Amino acid sequence: MDMITNHDKQRNSGNPENNHYTTTNTHDYSFSLRKIPLFSRLNDDEIKCIEKGKEEEFEAGAKIVSEGQFDTFYVLLDGEVNVVMKDSAKETILSTFKPGDHFGELPIILDWSEHKCSAYA
Repeated sequence: MDMITNHDKQRNSGNPENNHYTTTNTHDYSFSLRKIPLFSRLNDDEIKCIEKGKEEEFEAGAKIVSEGQFDTFYVLLDGEVNVVMKDSAKETILSTFKPGDHFGELPIILDWSEHKCSAYA
C-alpha cells in the first residue's frame, strides 16, 4: 500500500515519468488511518501492518497509475487525484479522490489487468 501525502520530500530520480517523491515511512499514521472509514475498525496490530506502506508525493499533474497497472493500493492523505479515461483525443475525468479516500483496490481484487484508466495528482 502506498500513502500519498506532502511530507519530507526526497526526489525520486529513478522514475522521471511519474515525477514524484518517495520517503521512508517514519511517521505515526495510526491517527490519520483511523479517520479513514475503511480502516476505522482495525485494531492496533492491524494498523501497524498498514503503516508499513511507503509514502509518496506526486507533483500536480504527475501520473500515479497507468492504464493496465494494477499492483498498488493507495490511500490519499493530502491533495487530490483524478481518475481519467482517454479515448483517442478525448479525456474524461471519471472520479476525483480527496484526502481519506483510497483507490487501486478494484484492479487488484478483480484482476483487471487491462483497465483503461489512469490516475493523476
